[in-house]
Amino acid sequence: MRAFATDLAHVFLSLHFYAVCMLAGVTIAAFRSAKDAPLRRWRYRLACAGVLYYLASAQIVSNGLYGAFESAYPVPEVAQQPSAATTILVLTAGTPQSTPEGYRTRLSADAVQRVIAGVDLWRRTGGRLMFSGAPTPDFSDSIAHEMARLAVGLGVPKDAILLEAKSINTYENLLFSRKILHDAGAQRDRILMVVSAFQMPRAVAVAQKLSLDVVPYPCCLQASRNFQWQHWIPSNDGAQDFESVLHEWIGMGTYAWRGWI
Repeated sequence: MRAFATDLAHVFLSLHFYAVCMLAGVTIAAFRSAKDAPLRRWRYRLACAGVLYYLASAQIVSNGLYGAFESAYPVPEVAQQPSAATTILVLTAGTPQSTPEGYRTRLSADAVQRVIAGVDLWRRTGGRLMFSGAPTPDFSDSIAHEMARLAVGLGVPKDAILLEAKSINTYENLLFSRKILHDAGAQRDRILMVVSAFQMPRAVAVAQKLSLDVVPYPCCLQASRNFQWQHWIPSNDGAQDFESVLHEWIGMGTYAWRGWI
């Protein structure tokens, strides 16, 4: 009962729920208004707007789209076979934050999960653990450095870690990492690429474009496989997930336009 009350409160605290209800009410009023009423001329547009708003804010829709990205590359079975000729490439997550004392790097929950996944792989395979990306604007630090510090805290020796701290997007992550691996004589390594499952299709497409042979190792799965009644209700979570999906679609289109995939 308590869980149901919490779910119910979560629904009624969402502005998207009220927005869809308001659009539905105005649409009904438009269809029921007199034939010569100005509002009646807008009835079909209002109906379309209401449907689109519902689709963009109901988690049953956005979660399904989110899951389609995440299911593209399932987590592979990686046997415990220590080998020096292995590189675990972890793409960074998050952005540096500006503070009165200067720029600081704070790891997001997504970044922490990527580090944990990378360290777990390294314990099974050995080799190198490489972090790539997200410098501060003044290049005083990077998310890659912060993720490497966490990995060291989890038991990875510093001499087993490689850093690429200049890239600002997925394309540069892989482009600059490829050069560092080449310079380190590791271009023939087996490369296990760790990134959020949602972003893996774009990352793999970039790697293929750069002729970089990688084994996708997705983590940070978020799509729910257990749908409940509240997933059909417009919510903040649904709208946020749809925004992420839209961002990824735009990212894929932009990468294709620029010839990066």
